[in-house]
Amino acid sequence: MKKKQLLATLVMLSLMQGSVYAKDITAETQEEYNAVAANDSLILTGDNNTVNIGAEGANITGDVITAGSGNNNTLTITDSNFNNVYGANDGENAVANAVTINGNSVIGIETEEDEDRGYNYSVIGGQAAANGQSSQNNVVINGGTFEGTVAGGLINLDDENGTGSATNNKVIINGGYFKESDVEQNPTDSIQGGRAVAGDANNNEVYIYGGSFEQHIKGGVSKTGNASQNKVVIGEINDSDNSNDD
Repeated sequence: MKKKQLLATLVMLSLMQGSVYAKDITAETQEEYNAVAANDSLILTGDNNTVNIGAEGANITGDVITAGSGNNNTLTITDSNFNNVYGANDGENAVANAVTINGNSVIGIETEEDEDRGYNYSVIGGQAAANGQSSQNNVVINGGTFEGTVAGGLINLDDENGTGSATNNKVIINGGYFKESDVEQNPTDSIQGGRAVAGDANNNEVYIYGGSFEQHIKGGVSKTGNASQNKVVIGEINDSDNSNDD
């Protein structure tokens, strides 16, 4: 069996068995992505996963990518096209996840599901359950086109009484085009550092070093809870702290 085929087989077995071990996946071509994806999507669970999709000029196309369901997951996408991108999703808490988008990627194609639920998020650093905690998640965007809100940390919006908190999340924009969403969502934001429902959205940050935006930019948003000590900073691209690097 060829090395790439063996790697793909081992990855798929790990996904099907719900392995508790951290996963490290790299796919630089459409063929390599198709080998590890299922129905055009790559959905990982757990913590401490590392996912790298794409390369310069790769133009990989897929549906949804989720790097994990908990904490400390890392996702990097380069010159590729996806509907929805999550550093972490579907776990009780989402802490210290990181998403980086590079090159001419296109993220966020709206669906009927987006219309029905009244919101559309293209990139989320970490999404927690309705009563969970989304904290210390980072999103860095270095270019591309985005339709739908980009958020550092998010609490699941499907439960209007969810008391989960979105705190200390960060979004850094070094470039890109952020299109107005066709979904009639409220608020109509291009960028959110953190978003909660009935819980608090505090101490979230957005840094803008470049890009074009058709909708609002907000440090933190909560529908009925408190939103305080959030900030939006407009700076120069050579300022410090404008990447997900340690």
